[in-house]
Amino acid sequence: MSAPPLRCITLILLIICNFSTEPALGQNKEAHDRLLEFFSGACLQAMPNIDRVKAGARAMNWKPLEGDIATMLAPADETAVWQGWAAKTDSDLFLLGVSEGKSNGRQIATCSVVVREIDQENLVKGLGENLKLKYLADDTEAFQRYRAWTTEVSGNKMLINLTTLSKEPNSPATLSVMVEE
Repeated sequence: MSAPPLRCITLILLIICNFSTEPALGQNKEAHDRLLEFFSGACLQAMPNIDRVKAGARAMNWKPLEGDIATMLAPADETAVWQGWAAKTDSDLFLLGVSEGKSNGRQIATCSVVVREIDQENLVKGLGENLKLKYLADDTEAFQRYRAWTTEVSGNKMLINLTTLSKEPNSPATLSVMVEE
């Protein structure tokens, strides 16, 4: 499992979120806590069963992504099964997507949350404070910074990816988790 399969969808998500009319999450700790809580509840605790994420989306009345936006955000792998939503909470807007596909012959489930703007370093600090992360990679390519860690949640080994703009400390961000099904 590696970060490269997420790169195309991540770039599109970053571009769309950067031009959103919704207010950014901001740079305060409360905003990072809200993002991490949303990511944990929507993705980490549900994985590898993405049906739980889909059920949560229906229960919370998240708006399904449709039409051109859904087409643009879909994984490059046409065999991957994908769904996405706009999740509006009391104070924030998140784009969330789940997919199932194969990587190196293994069945992989992915859950990603996108925000318009967040302080990268505070987000990484919050991840480290809440998860037992094992560093895997920190690469920059095509103006994007890709960071990856492994962790274990509820007995499931997971790959955590954070993709941001490489030169902007406050940038759109995609926080993803991948787990073998």
